[in-house]
Amino acid sequence: MNKYERYKSTELSWSKHLPYYWNIKRIASIFDIRKEKNSPVRTKEILSLSAKYGVSLYSDKKEKGGNKPKEDLTSYYLCYSGDILVNCMNIVAGSVGISNYFGAVSPIYYPLLNMNADENCTRYMEYVFRNYNFQRSLVGLGKGIQMSESEDGKLFTVRMRISWDILKTQLLPVPPIEEQVQIANYLDWKINEINKLIEINKEKIKEIRKYIISEHERLILNNDSEVKKLIIENNIYDYSDKKIKIKRLKSVLKKIEKEASLDSDIIICSNNGKSFVRGDKKIGLYSDNIKMYQNINKGQLMIHGMDTWHGAICISDYNGRCTKVVHVCETNEDKMYIYYYLRLLAFLEMYKPFSNGVRQNTSDFRSWDKLGQINIIIPLIEKQYEISNTLTEIINNSEKLILEIINESEMLNKLKQSLISEVVTGQIDVRDIAIPEYEKVAIANGEIEETDEMEGKEYGN
Repeated sequence: MNKYERYKSTELSWSKHLPYYWNIKRIASIFDIRKEKNSPVRTKEILSLSAKYGVSLYSDKKEKGGNKPKEDLTSYYLCYSGDILVNCMNIVAGSVGISNYFGAVSPIYYPLLNMNADENCTRYMEYVFRNYNFQRSLVGLGKGIQMSESEDGKLFTVRMRISWDILKTQLLPVPPIEEQVQIANYLDWKINEINKLIEINKEKIKEIRKYIISEHERLILNNDSEVKKLIIENNIYDYSDKKIKIKRLKSVLKKIEKEASLDSDIIICSNNGKSFVRGDKKIGLYSDNIKMYQNINKGQLMIHGMDTWHGAICISDYNGRCTKVVHVCETNEDKMYIYYYLRLLAFLEMYKPFSNGVRQNTSDFRSWDKLGQINIIIPLIEKQYEISNTLTEIINNSEKLILEIINESEMLNKLKQSLISEVVTGQIDVRDIAIPEYEKVAIANGEIEETDEMEGKEYGN
């Protein structure tokens, strides 16, 4: 890629050199914070912000994470279309984006108004805010919960509030306006091309996972809709001619509940069908009351009474203790077959007819009696082993392929970060690059909102 003819040293901590004629300005000389309160109420649309998807309408979210919006919308501030919206608690993790909406935002968000559109391109400035090196330069400026960092250096769950009084003093590189527009156009194009590849990978993973479920269904249910119906019906049906019996789950599994020791590891039964050890026993809804726990041994089946519908069923890889919401079970049948079977019912949403959960799309099987009423197909033990071994091989091969695709997408995301960093600081000269016509890819927003609202805080504090 082309370089500029000359560079100069800078006072930026996150970019030591810039093209020789670029300026450097404080954020306060480019943006002002919009302080219009939604009082009287001018909009009932609540805006949400995430590092991955930018600004979206809270009403459009399929999953509502974090706290629910307040009923009193007069305590919210207004954000206009074209404003840059910044999450003061998660900006170091990339929670920033241009709003395409007029809506109301919690005080944890800073709506930033471009004070001079003739000199400053908002789209270019958004890319500067999205620059990983710029985000890292803000670490240490915030107050609040400590951030975390993954092994590859990615920041997450930050919750470090940076006040506007501090943020506005930070320095940004500012090329001439026509160059800012060209840089934004170039990055829009290139990021879009990378996103296309990432979306293709997402579709590949979806298809692989559909294949895994279809193989569960083929091997366990023989793609027989009549068998599915029998599982839900209350009668016990004998397929003697097929050497298959449909039995109550409680007649197949033996529930075990033994006293646990307080110094043992906490074992979690996760929705992805795996167990893991809770590293920090002080995090989450965990208690020093030993009566809240039961013993769990490696190899025992774990069925989460509240998240069964979501596939929180696994075979423990560890010795330790788990919450009593989890049913710990043993069986004389093939344990892996039972595991695959119960997970299949979750995939097919077949727990719903038995559910009386208080939340949408949930199930409440804390009662072992209730869970035990579910019917389960039990073929001969040899057939169980055959099915579980085949499924294990299919899943292992599929997961390897999925991991390869995920790693490729991670590399593409790193490429995006690198490209943004190089271009917004002038390490790559894109002034003379012609931007072709291109089809914009739509990124599906299914992400849960990243942060809870912060009560009682105002701008500048």
